[in-house]
Amino acid sequence: MVDNGFCIIHGNINKDISLLAHCCSGNIEMLRNGCLFTGRKTPVQSYRFATGSAYLIGSLRNKRLLRHLATHFTGGVPVVNGAEVLYQLSTQLGSAALGLAEGDFCFFIEDRNGTLTLLTDARGQNPVYLVNAGDRWITDKLKLISALHDRDIQHDPQGSETAPSVGCHIQRILPGTLNVFRFSNADCEVCESRQLLRPAKMPLSIEGGIQ
Repeated sequence: MVDNGFCIIHGNINKDISLLAHCCSGNIEMLRNGCLFTGRKTPVQSYRFATGSAYLIGSLRNKRLLRHLATHFTGGVPVVNGAEVLYQLSTQLGSAALGLAEGDFCFFIEDRNGTLTLLTDARGQNPVYLVNAGDRWITDKLKLISALHDRDIQHDPQGSETAPSVGCHIQRILPGTLNVFRFSNADCEVCESRQLLRPAKMPLSIEGGIQ
């Protein structure tokens, strides 16, 4: 049973939620354009604002410093929630301020249109993938897709590859990058992908949208 990790799903959400409930132990939260699954052992914080939501999955090593900076934009009110800390920094100082974040984490913001802005940590200890398996996934656990779709996707793809035998296309997202994804009924468009944090030793990038 998968009890850690996360996945963001767009597509046949009702079917996937039903399957997740049977094979995984964790929490499911509905997004504006899909849903978010987090394993029961996965640390996650969320912050809702007027036009969307922010999510921090994992942990920040320098949270104390980031909280101190974020407090300047909240009228001196302490900011405890890690997702709110990163949201305040990105909105008040620009997305480049997220480059200050250190730790083993994945952070994303979903706006009112369902567009995702996602930041992966620089070390890439838990690689994040963009997957088209009929529905569209952003996940750090390929075995979740294996469990839900009865496909053997246990390998670690290097870069971008299509696996005809399992009927899916997998792209590994470059560690330390800020990526903007826009979903449609049949596709996931990568609107932007740029290096923001210091990359890991062997960086791997995404190229274009899923075909």
